[in-house]
Amino acid sequence: MTPLYPPTRPLPISQVLDASFRIFKVTFVRCLAFGPLWIIVGQLPQIYHLAIGKPVLSSGLDDPISFTFSVLGFLGSLAISAALVLHQRDIASGVPTRMLAQLLAGVRRLPAIVGTTLLSAIIIGVPTAILLWPVLIKLITRTLFTNDAMITSLGLIAVLYVSYAGLFITVAWSALLLDGLSPIASLRSAFRLVTGNWWRTFVVLLVAFFVTLVIYFAAATVLLPLISTMDVVFMTVASQMLFVILSALAVPYFGATMLALYGDLKARKEGTDLEQRISAART
Repeated sequence: MTPLYPPTRPLPISQVLDASFRIFKVTFVRCLAFGPLWIIVGQLPQIYHLAIGKPVLSSGLDDPISFTFSVLGFLGSLAISAALVLHQRDIASGVPTRMLAQLLAGVRRLPAIVGTTLLSAIIIGVPTAILLWPVLIKLITRTLFTNDAMITSLGLIAVLYVSYAGLFITVAWSALLLDGLSPIASLRSAFRLVTGNWWRTFVVLLVAFFVTLVIYFAAATVLLPLISTMDVVFMTVASQMLFVILSALAVPYFGATMLALYGDLKARKEGTDLEQRISAART
């Protein structure tokens, strides 16, 4: 079978989307084991609460052990998600791969993943907070910054900024995992790859978002009527579990999309860079 990743040439948007579906189809069954593991690790606080007879939906902030399980569950989910993408990459590339080896690789990448998460929060959060500060003041005081047009404009600018910068950060995650770059190097690489290809990246991710949304909506349409017959506690727990299970199904699709997109962006940029180097050498 011809490897699905990386692509040998730049692809039209339609072929990038087709490649993402083919990668998902080829890798889904072999990545099924990640789903239950992701669910179990993500639910560590709830499992602990059940074990000690504590309400499942309690925050656990007053319990150091519960808080520790929450942190471990969050970090474990990140490591498993990273391992899943690496596993998909090797399968799509036709490279022999083992689940345990990829899980260990995901754990080793945790410091870089956490670093990228913090940098992303700063890049997105600080400018957005500055832009929305007048909005928060208006909501709190109801007197300051009463110019609704200005408030609307600031909110729109914040949305546009998050949308614009969010694409670079999304691609930075691919650079971090697939090329093993540091957090800062990943962001630099993402900026280089997305510059000049922003709209392509936006369209591909938008389609992936809507496909994921359809998966959630279709499952919710079928299962929520059944859940609604339960009492409030069981309904809340079942709804939460449904979301986690659907996420375990949606993450492989989104990982396949990022593989197809990242491979295409690299093929485009590296091809352009090669042409520039050849032209420079000729002159």
